[in-house]
Amino acid sequence: MKEIGISPSNYSELKDISSLITRNKSFIDSEEDSEKKDYFTSKENALSAILPGYDLLPQVYHAVFVTPLKELFTNYFDLVASHINMNSDIPYRDWIDTIQQRKEGYLKSATNSFQVVLDDLFSGWLDSESRLRIKPPDNQTLSPLARWANPQMGPYTVAVNQLGTSHEYGIKMSVVTMGPAISRNISIWGAVAHECGHDITFADNGLLAECARLVYSQILKAPQLQGQEILYNGTKEPLATRAAEVYKFWMYEIVADVLGVLNFGPASGIAYAAFLIPLRSGKLRSWGAANEAHPIDALRIFLVADLVRQISSLNANVRNSWSDALEGIIGKYISHKDKFVLGHGQDESHFYPTVEFPFESMRETTKIVAKTLAFGELETLEKHYLAEINTWADNDEIIAVRIANDLLNKKEPSLDSQSGETKIYPAHLVAGSIYAIAESADISNITDLATLALSKLYDKNAVWGGFMPSQMSDFFIHRFAPKFL
Repeated sequence: MKEIGISPSNYSELKDISSLITRNKSFIDSEEDSEKKDYFTSKENALSAILPGYDLLPQVYHAVFVTPLKELFTNYFDLVASHINMNSDIPYRDWIDTIQQRKEGYLKSATNSFQVVLDDLFSGWLDSESRLRIKPPDNQTLSPLARWANPQMGPYTVAVNQLGTSHEYGIKMSVVTMGPAISRNISIWGAVAHECGHDITFADNGLLAECARLVYSQILKAPQLQGQEILYNGTKEPLATRAAEVYKFWMYEIVADVLGVLNFGPASGIAYAAFLIPLRSGKLRSWGAANEAHPIDALRIFLVADLVRQISSLNANVRNSWSDALEGIIGKYISHKDKFVLGHGQDESHFYPTVEFPFESMRETTKIVAKTLAFGELETLEKHYLAEINTWADNDEIIAVRIANDLLNKKEPSLDSQSGETKIYPAHLVAGSIYAIAESADISNITDLATLALSKLYDKNAVWGGFMPSQMSDFFIHRFAPKFL
């Protein structure tokens, strides 16, 4: 009898990760940008860019995006223009750009590929098939629109609830933005998972607050943290108390990370590391600003490694090999291995600590947080947990590895399920691409081949194919019994 489950692939050796990290810097530092149009010089200019949205975007986006946008600029143009002049053109330019870039065919293949990844990610958490045993989401169910711009800001999204736009403007979907250079590097698309995670978090009222309360409670009472003290701004206090406060402050970003890992598997951890390390000039920071909403870099990768190690739907040997690999990246690139520090300053040489956490104690917290967020029962999800809705499993790993094999053999990955495989989703193509690029950092060819396959999935996508469901699997097939195992 064969051994239960699947065996680890050689891809967890990450043979070319150093080269990938080095090459990613040019994509991350690129100042290449899309052209800034003069939408806001007149009402007519704005509307001439908005109205084509009725023809360019699927009908499901009309009522929640195009019509409110049209009415906003028709009725309140002077107010919006004044706000832009005094503050920023975000999110107004983000919104209009998504229509204009489609009209011009700007980076069309990458846009379509990026878009179908966004749709797949949202479907994995919010559509009726994913929520079969759980209540439907309270808010946004339409996936964000893809946009290429603002390289100086890095990948970002302005979530609907952040601006209150669903109430003030009636716009009930978001836009995810990446610098144009990243359109040519699919290894960085793992950041998409994180950015979409913000919108997914807000789809269920109270979810983020409940996650924060649950994590706070688990850290506060963790036996392995009891009896330890730290200095916070010169005052002694229990380590568990300060750590719980810190994670509560980071929760918005951490939940987004967890959602990305559950959807893309270990590949998301590779993508996070391959983005953060070149961004930090070749290091994973073990220190961070006390007022920064993102966790300390190294803790983010530790959290991914700990979460992957706890995913029981993935064979133990596979998940352990990937977790070991991610911890190996941390060991090689971490700036310090004795403590984690929060404080104030522009760089490490001019940094003023407010609190220093012992290294091993904070390592324990990432294990607690990973388990709590992925597998903790949530009242907002009717006593279900996040990994119950969507998680990486053996069948996902099998498909991702096969796709990586195809890409390294310079073949466009087949979208037909092979023996032992389930249906192929965009997440599999992104994960397989990241595996392949970490094995051999042929970024251009692998991205081109993966984009070809993703574009075909875009063409088959129900929303972008002109059908009415709000997510591509709102219509799905229930079989009496499977024909094949």
